[in-house]
Amino acid sequence: MRGNGDAATVATQMKATPVDDFFSHGRRIREDGRMVHDLYLLQVKTPAEQKYP
Repeated sequence: MRGNGDAATVATQMKATPVDDFFSHGRRIREDGRMVHDLYLLQVKTPAEQKYP
């Protein structure tokens, strides 16, 4: 694909190739051009809610 200036061809190849880096493993770019990945949401207790130091 090196040197190919056709954006549609490049986008098709990007969507067909899995993304495997430190951030996302085995993910693919969706048809709408976005990539979905896992996200962790954590909630910690406030000092007033804690029973122990």
